[in-house]
Amino acid sequence: MRHDNRNSRVTSVLNRLDDNGDMVSGQTQTGTSLTTMDSVSANGAVSYNISDIDSVGAQLSYARREFDADGASRYALTGAPPSGGLGDYTRTTDSRGPREDKTVDLNWNHTGDQPGETLKADLRVSSSNGKSGSNNVNLYDGGETTYDTKLSSSRATDGDFSVDYTRNVGASGYLTAGTDIRYDANHFLNVATGPD
Repeated sequence: MRHDNRNSRVTSVLNRLDDNGDMVSGQTQTGTSLTTMDSVSANGAVSYNISDIDSVGAQLSYARREFDADGASRYALTGAPPSGGLGDYTRTTDSRGPREDKTVDLNWNHTGDQPGETLKADLRVSSSNGKSGSNNVNLYDGGETTYDTKLSSSRATDGDFSVDYTRNVGASGYLTAGTDIRYDANHFLNVATGPD
């Protein structure tokens, strides 16, 4: 398990120039933010010899991460504000985002009666699921308040099943055969609300 905190500060200046290179308007941003990240992970493996010629095994892994970020920025305008602009304002942001990853791997190994004869089967399944969201509030000096929200989620699942067969043929040859079947599914969703 791991826990991290990170404080950050930002300062930026943006100037709009006309065709002659003269400044028409500008914007200065100053802000601070605190980001917290929590993560936990675990791994495990087990193997078992069923007999002298057969063995099985399993591997498992799990990881979860979650971040929490809060920030505030001040935007100050100089010159004429952009068309439709409301002037100076303070923006506060609250963001969250968990993610979870899982993997399972199962395998079987068989040794045959013929020289160099082996048969192996492996099944691997993994999934990754994540979400993130942010809520933003803009407080304008003129008294108006606007809100915007962004939400996103993703889900990925994949599987892989393979079988491999090998044996010696003659004094120096060998034979290999196998199959591999894969499955992949990915889903994404993004939603945004607020002023255009």
